[in-house]
Amino acid sequence: MFNQLISNLGEWNPQLFREAKGRITLSNLMIAAYVSISGQVAIFFYVYYLTDFGHRHNLWLNLFITLTIIYGFLLLLSGVYLLTQDWAKEEKNGTINFIRFSPQPSNKIFLGKILGVPILIYWIIILAIPFQLGTAIAAGIPLSLLLGFDLVVGLNCFFFFSLALLCGLIGYRSGALL
Repeated sequence: MFNQLISNLGEWNPQLFREAKGRITLSNLMIAAYVSISGQVAIFFYVYYLTDFGHRHNLWLNLFITLTIIYGFLLLLSGVYLLTQDWAKEEKNGTINFIRFSPQPSNKIFLGKILGVPILIYWIIILAIPFQLGTAIAAGIPLSLLLGFDLVVGLNCFFFFSLALLCGLIGYRSGALL
């Protein structure tokens, strides 16, 4: 079943298949899981010990806000960094022309890069969703507000990830457009 899923992924978007295949290993998934879980525990204790004893009733709201901000910035900044680093590496190795002259449509290549390069960051975030959902429920935040906020974060990430790839495509080097 897993092999069929991978095969279907390769047929749907070969670029995503190549990106994911190079990054998804058991050790990488385990390291990302460790980072996610230890990050969640660290955020919990950070907020718990910074919250005054008399204000413990605000703990879940403080925890939700802190978790949401940290993971939103983690996703945005690390995703942009990984995409620009990957594009620069492809350019340095000379494999960028292989991608540019691929028979695949450019939107599939961009989507494959956007979904594939930061795939381990997505795994870290996916593992944090139950904790975010639990803190939102405990803080009394409506599910619609949570989903709306997560959608806005996702759209922002898609915009900035696309912008990072576009800058790489048009020749963004050393801080100046050529």
